[in-house]
Amino acid sequence: MDTLPQPILQIQLLGGLHVPCPDGANARFETRRAASLLAFLAVHRRRSHPREELIEMLWPDEDADATRIRFRQVLTTLRRTLESACPDMSDLLIADRVSVRLSADVSTDVAQFEDALTAAARSEAPETRAAALRRAVDAYGGELLPGYYDDWVLGERRRLEEDYLTALNRLTQALSDGGDNSQALEYARKAVRQDPLREEGHADLIRLLAADGRIADALRQFRELEQILWKELRVTPGAEIQALVEPLRSAPTLVFAPAPAVTAAVLESAPAPEDTPDGDITTRREIPLPSLGSLPARLTRFFGRQTEIETLSVLLTSSLEDAPNTRLLTLVGHGGSGKTRLALEVARRASAHFPGGVWFTPLADVDSAGMIVSAIADSLRPGPPPDGDLWEHCLSRLGAGRTLLVLDSMEHLVDEGAQTICSLMEQAAGLTCLVTSRRRLNLGGEQDYPVAPLPVPEEFEEPDLAALTPSMQLFLDRARQVSPQFTLTRTNQATVAALCRRLEGIPLALELAAGWAGALTPAQMLPRLSQRFNLLVSRRTDMDARHRSLRATLEWSYDRLAPELQHCFAQLGVFRGGWTLEASEAVCEEPQAFDILSQLTQHSLLITETHGEDIRFFMLETLREYAWELLPADQRLPLGRRHASWHRAIAEEAAPKLTGPDQIVWLDRLESESDNLRAALQWYQRDGPGRTPEDGEAGLSLAGCLWRFWDVRGHHEEGLRWLETFLTNGEAPPTPARVRALEAAGCLELARRHHELARTWLEAAVTAARALGDPHRLASALCSLGESLCDGADIDAAASAFTESQSLFQSAGDHYGSARTLAGGARIALREGDFKIAQSLADRSAAMHRIAGNLKGMAGGVHMNGVASLRLGDHTTARKRLTESLALWRQLGDKLGIEQAREDLGACQA
Repeated sequence: MDTLPQPILQIQLLGGLHVPCPDGANARFETRRAASLLAFLAVHRRRSHPREELIEMLWPDEDADATRIRFRQVLTTLRRTLESACPDMSDLLIADRVSVRLSADVSTDVAQFEDALTAAARSEAPETRAAALRRAVDAYGGELLPGYYDDWVLGERRRLEEDYLTALNRLTQALSDGGDNSQALEYARKAVRQDPLREEGHADLIRLLAADGRIADALRQFRELEQILWKELRVTPGAEIQALVEPLRSAPTLVFAPAPAVTAAVLESAPAPEDTPDGDITTRREIPLPSLGSLPARLTRFFGRQTEIETLSVLLTSSLEDAPNTRLLTLVGHGGSGKTRLALEVARRASAHFPGGVWFTPLADVDSAGMIVSAIADSLRPGPPPDGDLWEHCLSRLGAGRTLLVLDSMEHLVDEGAQTICSLMEQAAGLTCLVTSRRRLNLGGEQDYPVAPLPVPEEFEEPDLAALTPSMQLFLDRARQVSPQFTLTRTNQATVAALCRRLEGIPLALELAAGWAGALTPAQMLPRLSQRFNLLVSRRTDMDARHRSLRATLEWSYDRLAPELQHCFAQLGVFRGGWTLEASEAVCEEPQAFDILSQLTQHSLLITETHGEDIRFFMLETLREYAWELLPADQRLPLGRRHASWHRAIAEEAAPKLTGPDQIVWLDRLESESDNLRAALQWYQRDGPGRTPEDGEAGLSLAGCLWRFWDVRGHHEEGLRWLETFLTNGEAPPTPARVRALEAAGCLELARRHHELARTWLEAAVTAARALGDPHRLASALCSLGESLCDGADIDAAASAFTESQSLFQSAGDHYGSARTLAGGARIALREGDFKIAQSLADRSAAMHRIAGNLKGMAGGVHMNGVASLRLGDHTTARKRLTESLALWRQLGDKLGIEQAREDLGACQA
C-alpha cells in the first residue's frame, strides 16, 4: 500500500499557534495580523481565499483600497516567517493577484483532528472506530488559538471544542461497551475537565462510577456538579441527570474507614479517593512536607519567567541527585531586575525536594561578612539559644537532611563573605544555596544564572498580544493596586506598551512607574521618562530604602565600585546599542579597558553578547542614562567627539567594501553599530560651544558613507532625513562628501520610486561633480541619474547619461562602474520591449559583479534577466532566475529586493 507523502511543515493551532523552525524553536511573527492570517489560511487550508475576503477579515472597519498595500506588507512578513521554518521552500504561501492559499505541503493539527473524526464516522468495526476517536482526542491539544479573539476564531473555537467533547463522549461509550471501564473513566474525566458546566460529561462519569460499584464517588461527583452550576450559573442540575442519580441515593450506605492523622497536606502524587480500590481512602499515605521555613509570604502577584523557574528548579533538584558540584546557584543581575522575587518563586517550586526545610536570609542590611552567620542563624526557626554557638546552630539546622538556603542580596559581601558560604556548604553536606547578587561569588562549583528584564511588547505588536507580555501584566497589576479603576483600553494600550519598552522590562522600574497611576495617566507618564530618575520614586514605607527609587538602586551598585571603575562606567554612557573592546579603548582612552569591562560585567552593570568573531558589550538604556548623568559636563564634548570620529571611521572604511566580496560582513557590522552611528550623526548635527565648521562636513561625509547600508537594509526614510539635514545649505561649495551625499539622497528616493525627487537630487549631484572636476564622482552620479530617468520613462536622456557614465568608468578602468552601466542598458531594453537584449546585458552585468563579489549587483542583473524571461513568456527560466535573485537578496537582507522578487515570482505562478 502506498503511503501518503509527509507534510513539509506541520503547524500547531490547538493550544497555541506554533510554527516549528529547524532548530526546534518557534518561528516568530513580526505582526499579530501576519499570525492571524496564517492561522486563517491554515484552518481553511483546503481552498484558496480571495484577497478582498482576507482584507475584510483583517481590517473589517477600514476602506479596502487603503488596506491593500498593508495587506501586501502582511504577506511579505508572513513569507519571512514561513521561510524561517522551512528555509529550503519558497512557495509554502501561494499568492497571485486574486487569491491566497497555503501549499499542500503544509498540514495542521486541526486537519489531523478532523481527519480522525471523519475516519471514525466511516468506520463500522467498533475497534477501528475507537482507535480513530482516540487519535482525534489525542490530536486536540487545547482550544483553538488561545489569545486570539477574531470573530472567525471564536466561531471555529466553539465548533472544534464541541467536536472534541462529542468525540470524548463517543470514545467513552465505545470503551465502556468494550469492557474497558478504566480507560472509559479516564476519558470521561477529561470531558468534565474540558467543560465543567456540561452535564453530559458529568452524567457519563457518574454512570461509569456507579457501574464500577463506587456509589459514594458517583454521588460526590453529582454534588460537585451541583456546586459548580449554582456558583457559576445559579441553576440546579437538569431532570435527566437527577433521574440518573436518584436510585443511587437509596443504595446501601457504604462506611469508609477514617483517614489516619497527618501532619501536612498529602502530595499531589498520592492517589485521589476515586482512584483507590472501592473508594477506600485509608490507602492514602502520610507524607511529611518540607517546611518553607522563613520564606516571606507572597503579597503581590508574580508574572512571567516560567521558563526561568523551570530551568532553575531543574538545576536545583538535579544538583541533589546528578551533579553534587552544582549545589551553589547564583542569580546574577543589576538592581531592580527581579532576582529576589524569582529566587522565592523557584524556592517554593523546588521545596518538595528539600525535606530538611527551605530558609530565607536577607543580607542587604548586613554591614560586614562577619555578620553573615548571625543573619543566617536569625532566619532559622527556632532561633539559636541565647548563649549557643551560632556556627554549630546553623550546621545542626542546615545539615538536617537536604536543605535549601536562599541568601538574598550578597553583592556587597562577596569579597570577604564568599568563603563563609563555602565553609558552611562543606560542613553541611545536604545544604544547597540559592544566592541573589549583583556579582557572582567566584567559588568553585558555582553555577551563575543571569536574570534578564521581563519581555516587553514589540513596537508593532498587535495590542491583544502585547497585553499578554509579562512586563505589561506587571505594570497593570501594580497600577490597579493604587488605582483600582485603572484599565487597559484601546486608547491607552499603545502608550502602556511604549512605557514598558522605555522602562526596558525592569521590574522595579515598572512597579515604581505604576505607583503613579493614581496621579498620572500613561500618556502623562511617558514624556516624563525623559527625566526617569525624578519620576521613578516610591512613597511606600514597606520598601527597602535602596528600592524606593530607581536612582537609589543604581547608586547602591555604583558606590561599591572602585574609583577607576566609576570613571569608566560614566564614560561608557556615550555608547548606544553596544560597543567593542577596541571602541572602548579608543573612545574612553582607557588602555586597561579589558580588565575594567570584565569587572563591570561581573557587577551586572554590563551585558555581553557574541557577534560573529567579536564580543560586544551592552548597557541597558536606564543604566546608560544614569552613567551619562554621572559624567562631568566638561568631559562630554571631547568624549562625544571621539565617539563620533570612531564611528565615522568605521563608516568610511565600510563604504568601498559595500560593493565587494565582504559586503555582507560590513552590512552586518554597520547594522550592529546602527545606534552608535545615529548618535554620531546627532552629535555632528548639533550646534553650540566647541563645535567647528568641520563637524558639519564630517556629518555629511558620515551620512554619505552610509547610504548603501540604508538602501540594502530598508532604512530609506531614516537615511533621507539625515542626508537632508546635512544638505540644507544649498549654496555650499561642492566637495567630494557633498557630491556623494547628493547622489545618496537621489538613490534613496529612487528606491522609494519617487522619480521626480530622485531626479532633482541626482541632477544636483551631476552639477556639483562637474564643478568639482571629479570624474569618478561624475561617472557614478550620471549612472544613478540614468537609472532615475529610465524609471521615469525619459529613455533618451537616460541613454545619454549611461553613455557618458560608461565612457568615464572605462577610462578609469572601473569594472564595478562598467557593470552598473550594463545594467542601465538592460533597464532601457526592458522599457523598450527589447527583452532578448535586456537578457544579454543583464547577464553580462551579473557576470562582472560576480567576478567582483558584489552580491547586490549580481542579484540585480539576475533579477532583470528573470523579468525579461517572464515578458518573453519563458516562465521556466524566469522562475529559475527570480528564485536565484531571491536567494541573493536574502543573503544581503535587502528588503526591497526580496519583496520585488517575491512579487515577480507570484506573477510566474499566476
